[in-house]
Amino acid sequence: MHCREHVAQLHDRIEEIRKLGAELVAVGTGRPEQVADFVENQRVNFLVLSDEKAEAANAASIETASIFRLFHPHSFAPTLHAWKAGHRIGSSGRRVTQLGASFVVGPGAKVHYEHYDEHPADHAPLAEIFAALERVRLESVGDVPAPPA
Repeated sequence: MHCREHVAQLHDRIEEIRKLGAELVAVGTGRPEQVADFVENQRVNFLVLSDEKAEAANAASIETASIFRLFHPHSFAPTLHAWKAGHRIGSSGRRVTQLGASFVVGPGAKVHYEHYDEHPADHAPLAEIFAALERVRLESVGDVPAPPA
């Protein structure tokens, strides 16, 4: 799946995310006006920030893709699926080689989950994101289950 499809899936589950006591923030590679157009056109219901100069990506050590990673064989089927589902690649700004990542952060600066994309169609599985959110919720109420033996 590509980033627009991933955003659409998260958009569809935003209330579930909020019920877990979390908030979703996405960071795009385009200029602020491109991000604003994306939010409006996709009807995104959470905060989307612009990282036009790669400051956030660099701080989080998120890689950029070589031409070989951009056209990774594992990207072909998900790209076709996303395209057929109407998730077209829009204006991406200057940093078209920027890969993505997903994090569950907080409370505070603690990182509870991280997924660094290997290629453009690789994104964090929603099940992993929600499992991390549930662990954080349980930790916050002091009801952490014992780790498996």
